[in-house]
Parts: sequence; C-alpha cells; structure tokens
Amino acid sequence: MRSAWLWAWFLAVSATAGDSPFLTHTITCFNAENRANKGIAIDLAGKGGACFDTDLVRWAGAWTGGYIELKGLPFKGDHGIPGPDAKGDPLFATTTVAGWSLAGDGGFKDPREVEPFGPIPAEIAKYRGLYRSGDQVVIQVSVAGGQVRELLTVESAPTGRAVSRTLSIDKLSKSGSLLIAETKGGNGFVGKPGAKSGGASGDAADGIAVLKGDDGRVLQVGVIDAPKGAKLNVTKNGRMFLTLPALKQAAKLKVVVWSAGNDLGDIAQVLDAAKTITDVDALCKGGPSRWPVPSSTRGELGKDNGPYAVDTIPTPSGSQFPTTFGGFDFFKDGKRALLSTWHGDVWLVSGIDGELTQVTWKRYASGIFHGLGLRIVDDVPYVLGRDQITRLHDLDGDGEADFYENFNNDVHVTPNFHEFTFDLQTDAQGNFYFAKGGPVRAGGNGWERICKHHGCLLKVPKDGSRLDIVATGLRAPNGISVGPNGEFTSGDNEGTWTPQCRLNLIKPGGFYGVPPLSQRTPEPKMFDQPLLWMPHDSVDNSSGGQVWVPNDDRWGPFKGRLLHTSYGKCALYHVLIDKANSQGAVVKFPLAFQSGILRPRFNPVDGQLWICGLRGWQTTAGRDGCFQRVRYTGAPVTMPLDFTVKGNALRITFTGELGEEAGDASSYSMQAWNYRWADAYGSPKLKVSGGGEGQDTWAVSKASLSSDKKTVTLLIDGLKPCWQFELRYKVTDKAGDLVSQQLIGTIHSTGR
Repeated sequence: MRSAWLWAWFLAVSATAGDSPFLTHTITCFNAENRANKGIAIDLAGKGGACFDTDLVRWAGAWTGGYIELKGLPFKGDHGIPGPDAKGDPLFATTTVAGWSLAGDGGFKDPREVEPFGPIPAEIAKYRGLYRSGDQVVIQVSVAGGQVRELLTVESAPTGRAVSRTLSIDKLSKSGSLLIAETKGGNGFVGKPGAKSGGASGDAADGIAVLKGDDGRVLQVGVIDAPKGAKLNVTKNGRMFLTLPALKQAAKLKVVVWSAGNDLGDIAQVLDAAKTITDVDALCKGGPSRWPVPSSTRGELGKDNGPYAVDTIPTPSGSQFPTTFGGFDFFKDGKRALLSTWHGDVWLVSGIDGELTQVTWKRYASGIFHGLGLRIVDDVPYVLGRDQITRLHDLDGDGEADFYENFNNDVHVTPNFHEFTFDLQTDAQGNFYFAKGGPVRAGGNGWERICKHHGCLLKVPKDGSRLDIVATGLRAPNGISVGPNGEFTSGDNEGTWTPQCRLNLIKPGGFYGVPPLSQRTPEPKMFDQPLLWMPHDSVDNSSGGQVWVPNDDRWGPFKGRLLHTSYGKCALYHVLIDKANSQGAVVKFPLAFQSGILRPRFNPVDGQLWICGLRGWQTTAGRDGCFQRVRYTGAPVTMPLDFTVKGNALRITFTGELGEEAGDASSYSMQAWNYRWADAYGSPKLKVSGGGEGQDTWAVSKASLSSDKKTVTLLIDGLKPCWQFELRYKVTDKAGDLVSQQLIGTIHSTGR
C-alpha cells in the first residue's frame, strides 16, 4: 500500500512538465498508434508542443494550446503506462514511418526489417542530437551526406493555427524527401495560393500543398525560401512531403503548416507573417543560461565513532522534479561531480572536500529519458538514458549543457513501463557498458513484448559506433561494475525466473537465469550460476550496483575488494569471493543511508566512497534521493575479509584480531536452504535435505582460531552445496567489544 508521501510526490510532479524546454520519454501523440518510443517532447514557448521520434527521425506530431500531460512511473506512479501524452489541439501528425526518404519517389516506410524498434539505418537518416538555447530547442539529423538542423515554432497566424519548421541544411549529396504530415483518409493537391484544385506535385517556391482529412479539417503547407528545384507533394493516401534536390551549398528554408479548421482560408497572409527566418545555426553555439543561480549548502559530517562515517550533502531544490539520483561521477579534480536523476535532470555539485563547508548545486542539464547512469571520461559527461547514451557539451562555459549529442542510440526500446536501462561504466580500454532489463508486466509477473536487448549486459565501444550484447538472461539488473581486471558484475532482482536477488560475476556469452530474455533459440534449460543468491527478507529485495575498492589503503582494509549496494534495504555490503569454487558471500556494513542506494563510486582524489540513491517503490528509503560519502576514519575494522569452503570446513578470515570466543563452536549457528528456479515470482525456501519447504540447521561441531587470531575454521556437520546459507555469530574483537554479524552466501562446491 503506497504511503501518503508517495501520493503527495506524484501529485506534485504531475502538475506541469517542469521547467525544461523538452522532455525525452515514450510519448503518445493523441492515440496509441502514433507513439514515439524514443520521443522528444518540445515545449514551443508555452504556445504548443511537438514530438520528435529519434528512432524514425520524424516529427510524430505538433499541436497548439498545451504541452504534455505527465503520466508514467516516475511522474505519477503509473504501473503499465508508457509515459506522457501530448496535450492540446492537434495540428499535424505522421504515422510510424521514416521521416526522410531517399527513394526519389517519396516512398516513406518503416525500413526496420526484424522488429519495429531501434533506429532506422543511418544511411537513410540519423538523429545526431539537440541544441538548447534558452527555451528554444534545435534538432540535428544527418541525411544524404549532410547535416540538417531544425527548429519548430508556433507562428502568430492572422487566422487559424500555424507551426513552422525552420531548416538549416549544409549540403545534400543527393535528392531527399522529408515527411511533413499525414491525415487519415486524406486527399488533396498542390497548386497556387488560393487555388481549389491542382496536381499531385508542384514547385515549392510558389506553390502550396492542400490536404483534407476524413474529418473535414484542411491542412495547408507553404515553403519560404525554398531551394530551386524543391517540390511539394501530396499523395492519394493522405501524405504531404517536400522533395529537396541535391544541394552543394547551404540552404535555409521554412516550412509552414497551417490550418483554419474546415475552411480553405488564405495561407498567403500566414506565409507573409512568417516570412522572417530564424538563424538556426546561431542557436547552436550556446545561449542564455536557463538556471543561472546556483544554490549553496553545507555538508553534514557523520560521527567518527567507528571505522566508517557517513557524510551527507543535502540534495538541491529548484526543480519541478525530486532529486531521484540514478547515476553520478566525478571530474578529474575530485571537487566536482555530476548527478543524473530518474526524472531527467543532471546536477553539478561543487565544493567536495574533506569538510564540505561550502557546497553548491547547479542544474547542468534536463530532459533525459530516465537518467539511471552517468560516466565522466576526460572531463566529458556521458549520461545513460533509456533511449541512448548522451554526450553533453557546455559550448559557452556557463555551467549548463548546450548540446545533447547522441553518442549511441542503437538500443531497442518498447512502450513497456519497466524496461529500464541501468548504470554506465567503462573498462580500461574506454569501452562503455550498461544493462537493460526485461519488459516486466504491471504487477511484476511475466513479460510484455520482448525485443532485442531486453535482459542484456551491453557494450558500446569508445567511439560509440555500435552496440554489442555481452551476456543475457537478466531480469532487472539495477547496477553493474567493471573490475580492475575487466571483471563484469551485476545484481538482479527477484521476480519471474529469478527466485531471489542474485549477484552475478558475468562472463561474456553467459546466460543468467531468465529463459525468455536469453536472446537465443531454443531457450536454455539451465543458467550460469550467480556468485551468490541474497534472501529478500534479510539481505536484499532489490539490488543496486557494485564497485571495486581501489587497490590501496585509503579506504581501510578492503583494498581491491568488491562492494554491493541494496536499493531495497538501503544497505552496503562487502562481497567475499571464494575464487577456487566460484562462489561468494556478503556481510553488511553497520551503516544507515537516507535513500535507496544504487550507484557507488570512489572519488579519484581522496579515495573515499560516495553513494547516490533514490526512492521509488519496494524500498525502505526515507527520502527522495541522497548523495552521501562513506569515509574511513582510521579506526580498527573487524569484519570478514575472505572465506573458503573445503570439505566440511568453512574458513573465514577477518580484518582484525578476534577474542578467544571465536574458537568456541557455540558462538556460531548456521542454516541453509535452496530455491526453486521456475516461471514464477520468487521462490519459497526449500530444505537442502529434501522434504519440501523450510530450511535446514547445520551444527557447527568445532571452531578453531588461528595463531594470528584473524582466521576462524568451522567444521560443519552435513556441509554441502546449497543455494543459500546463513551463518550467525557473536564473538569479540581484540578490544573485547562485541562482534555480532551475519555472513550470507551460496555454496556451489565444497571443493572435495
């Protein structure tokens, strides 16, 4: 049952579309048949809106009198809703075909042969990015060997309603046609202004295109400063398009789309009023700051009463949306970081130092489609959205991104509400990695339509030129890591074919548990085992990401080790790896966090751990988001560092010396159980000994403490492979203080 704060949050963020001039999301343009899976909804200066489909490189539609109605999971908590809807009076729309054609005859179609998802072939057209200048947004695409920049504007028409498309084209190596509008059951003609009939094609320099839909509404199009040889066209199936000749020199033109309702009207007056052509290229050099005033705050240092303290930077205000942080990284100086949010903002935080006395926040970017991953490479930010990796450029040095470059948008996206893309990491060679979840049905059980890339760990080379599948079978892998030796890890969340949360040590080509998401035929009958399973009640009900501790002593005794975060439990774990048996266990750090932590990263300058997180659902989080530091104080640490299994012996090495109680078998208790791998949501506990549901208790018959007092060897009656074990112990450390912990893991092999 959702709590009061959750409803209040959803109501707050759903009131308007916020203070960004655009929002990238799955956008529905008035009906489900005209949906842009990767849509950029653009606010046309408060007078209307438009939606650009980056996959099909088309304008899905434009409208006046409104912008968008925020719907979907981040904004209103809607499970099963794809995203926002266009809001206003429709002016024009297109169907789900490519927005450009190089066929010569204006034959527009969807050229994607395997499935209707992902970008069209780049040799037809390719979305390259957008520029933001104040409240204006310019779309850039490549087509026919040239670059096309385009600005949409609601025109002040003397009568009716008009939206213009101002284009700046550097060149076209061959003739190309751009789609303008389509109407159901439409018919029309191309003729002179005021004409009531004409042909199917005509000179764009002095002609207009007229199209009447089966609803009686008349749409007219005229072109201002059309290049010589440009043609307006109307087809019998209700399609309007403009054919441009090959262009050796740059051209600037304006396409005006106008309607006076069911009347033919006089478009000549509209064209005269719209004759001034905006310098689109001037808007692509940086522009007025949208968020010029940073906010200042002071960090809160945690108490140094243990080996690790949690310091907090209060989250910023000033956005319509909450600071639901889903990714972050540091600049080289270690004093600044960028944080991206689930709602699409990117924040710049400065003043990161030991005392955190003068911290400032400033909005850096907005409009990202679920910013759940961020990586900074050579001080250049890359943000992972559900639609693409965006490379951000601050062209004028005002601390705000002006160019949102499409670094790679090859990933396939469907309208499913739950198929998030998670995290963004790089390897030593500069390649990028992220994970994509499956299309979970509302309610969490089963799948909607499955497409390429669902359930995959994915790789993009450092030049952004392609997208490759590394491994498959992941359900909802909210967080990954790339280790110092190229190791890949991921978490995964309990659900269909995932009996409990699992932590994977991934090998290329591996399959990690969900047959429908295996991306192979036939579906596998067995999966690659995780490093360990984690019970949802006591350890992790919704996993976050992982990170490897730097190979030095700045963060205490865990150098070179793996850490894991739990978004659901707001918890941090050390991961112990039994390399000989490819199995692992976790132990919790006794720390508390403000929100559902999911992205850990070490500051490259001081070597301390920083974590960000958010509050969505299925988490114990207390706040919308957090940005916190886990700082090593230098005090002694007494926690498990390594474990191994050999025969009936479980050997655990600690970071510090233990008291004599560690050699007493009565200080320990152990239980074990299995899970059922099946097409069901989760699994009950199953006895390792057989006999149905439940768990087994294994007696610790002997405990011995090593001479250096750091390693305990436990002899366990009946020790055998199990999906899950839980070892509880109460011992003392060197100073005589109580050490009460749980070591929870998986035994694939006893190494016999």
